[in-house]
Amino acid sequence: EEWRKVRYTDGRPLSGLLSSNGLWWRYMSTASNANRLRANAVSTLFLCNNYLERPITFERDNNLLNPEGLSDAIKNDPNCVNCHNTLDPLAAHLFGFWAPQADSWMEASFYHPERERLWEDVLSVPPGYFGQTSNNITDLGRKIATDPRFASCAVEQIMSHFLAQKIDLADAKRIVQHREAFLESGLTMRSLIRSVVQDPDYKVGHLNADQEGTNAKLLKLDQLVSSIED
Repeated sequence: EEWRKVRYTDGRPLSGLLSSNGLWWRYMSTASNANRLRANAVSTLFLCNNYLERPITFERDNNLLNPEGLSDAIKNDPNCVNCHNTLDPLAAHLFGFWAPQADSWMEASFYHPERERLWEDVLSVPPGYFGQTSNNITDLGRKIATDPRFASCAVEQIMSHFLAQKIDLADAKRIVQHREAFLESGLTMRSLIRSVVQDPDYKVGHLNADQEGTNAKLLKLDQLVSSIED
């Protein structure tokens, strides 16, 4: 009947959303992927740095379907090393949530402190944050929170959502304005949202001519017809 404070009792290090089951139920990991998809999710969600958007090329004679060939490419092929030398250290933080039997309720519901050091065997790369040493998820959360990209990424995502626009370099001036409001408030989402909805572009509305796109306040013809009919 009321909200209650609760805490995890399975020995997980605490770091806000990074410590929640829900995030890692959304972003799973296969044994061969070794938390790399999860690491990219962390980088994309909190830093707007999506490794999958980077252009890469592979030599035709590389056998990437062979586990040994893939492992060798990750360690030695410059096209792979460019991403994996920062992606894999992020992934190394997350083995406490690693559940090889992902369909097992017991596996996926609990943190596994005894698995934290599986990076030694699976990745052979210790936890790290873009060249900085790190230990566990708590360290990872602190480093993200002090990374200048964190505040900028939050601003870009909130602007994109509320303005129904893709935010790019042309929006640099507005990004700075909302980022300053966000930082001055101590990184409270309330202040960031207030700043964005006071933006003249939000008040006026924005026409997205793309048939697949959406608009903040304007209805397309088919939407208008269906709303009148309803």
